[in-house]
Amino acid sequence: MPWASSAAACRRPLQAKEAADAELGQLRAQGGSGDSSLALHERIQALEAELQAVSHSKTLLEKELQEVIALTSQELEESREKVLELEDELQESRGFRKKIKRLEESNKKLALELEHEKGKLTGLGQSNAALREHNSILETALAKREADLVQLNLQVQAVLQRKEEEDRQMKQLVQALQASLEKEKEKVNSLKEQVAAAKVEAGHNLPPLQGGLLGAE
Repeated sequence: MPWASSAAACRRPLQAKEAADAELGQLRAQGGSGDSSLALHERIQALEAELQAVSHSKTLLEKELQEVIALTSQELEESREKVLELEDELQESRGFRKKIKRLEESNKKLALELEHEKGKLTGLGQSNAALREHNSILETALAKREADLVQLNLQVQAVLQRKEEEDRQMKQLVQALQASLEKEKEKVNSLKEQVAAAKVEAGHNLPPLQGGLLGAE
């Protein structure tokens, strides 16, 4: 992820700063030697330049982290919009259940009508071709309605399962993005504190060392 590479890049300038501070401490310990004053002074200047470069690199990395946070926030907002769209689609899917209920009621009416026709045929003992044809039509219509009802129910179940799975995945993505955003904010705050501490420490350490070297010259 972009924030992971940015965080790794932030550690490199910090390590460079720690190495520079360590070397400055060693140079301070050697500051009493007159023979190496010029070399020490030149090395201090080089370290100061290096610390300035580190500070500049920190500024660039902080800007990059802010851009990553902004991008993450945008992705989070897009994910929320997608969740809302999925919820709307899920609501539409629930409308299929109402259609199923209407089909079930219609099926019951057809079944009652078919039973009524069968009763009439049984009671009258007729073998009228027209009645048989009408009975066959009713049975065919009832079978088709039942098949349509089963197929529609399967389709609705598939749609509901897919929408529920997408909704769960999108919610997990939103939670992951929110957690990532909070981590990035914490890292940016920590980075700012480290840079501020480094600047304060550099401000306390460098001037006395320079004065001691100039006096030694």
